[in-house]
Amino acid sequence: SAGAGCRHRVRCQGGNNAGHTVVVDSVEYDFHLLPSGIINPNVTAFIGNGVVIHLPGLFEEAEKNVQKGKGLEGWEKRLIISDRAHIVFDFHQAADGIQEQQRQEQAGKNLGTAKKGIDPVYSSKAAWSGLRMCDLVSDFDGSLRRSKFWLTSTNLYTQLWK
Repeated sequence: SAGAGCRHRVRCQGGNNAGHTVVVDSVEYDFHLLPSGIINPNVTAFIGNGVVIHLPGLFEEAEKNVQKGKGLEGWEKRLIISDRAHIVFDFHQAADGIQEQQRQEQAGKNLGTAKKGIDPVYSSKAAWSGLRMCDLVSDFDGSLRRSKFWLTSTNLYTQLWK
């Protein structure tokens, strides 16, 4: 089984723009954000601070995999998410689509992104304006003000923030 012999499995970077399939006991599990070793009930899985997390996507992924078999039973108790992991919001995904369209218009070609908001959220992370998991439980209002300031000062995102 995935993670056999390991007590911990870690996803340290990336987002849900790509994924992989793991087959255990003839059941195919699809992973994008969750560390694949979480299918082993003896493993504690970690999502590190380099991962950018679209929370609805995380829960959708978990639910789809729970429906496939017993491999993810109790996953909520075995997953630890870094409080420094950045959050992908729907406006990041919308911005990704707009940027892709702009590249198409300017260069006549696109990059073929998955439009999951990965580039925009890493940009906000680099600009120290993104919201992190810890911001959901600490000074959320202050964090939101910082993010709104950055968003409204960036022409591309102004139309997306309401």
